[in-house]
Amino acid sequence: MKYYLTFLFSCLFLLQPTFSLAKPEVSANYQGKGNSATISVKVGSPAPMAFIILQTAPPGVKLVSATPKPVNGLGSSSAKWLFKQPRSGSYTISMQFSKPVSPGQLQGEIRYRHPGNQAMITKKIH
Repeated sequence: MKYYLTFLFSCLFLLQPTFSLAKPEVSANYQGKGNSATISVKVGSPAPMAFIILQTAPPGVKLVSATPKPVNGLGSSSAKWLFKQPRSGSYTISMQFSKPVSPGQLQGEIRYRHPGNQAMITKKIH
């Protein structure tokens, strides 16, 4: 009986879900110069069901083009991207502005629900 219990607990320990060691988070940072900037997004595992990127340009600057296109269109100083059912890994948003901007002038945030407890998480893009 003692060996049976030892074997059972060993199996349970070895077969525990691997996602307990995973990091279910989404983070992002800016890069760029001149009229161009990118947002590099990293999605951990397990990935959330969706995440939103909100971007605001400095006063007097408008978003001229972006890949992928934001859901609210172009030509304004703010934009929003919705990523549904993302996979773990990296994503890039490329942006062109009407005037030169530095990454330090850009303000953005990421919003998503934690895949485990469904808590709403909001993080600044750095």
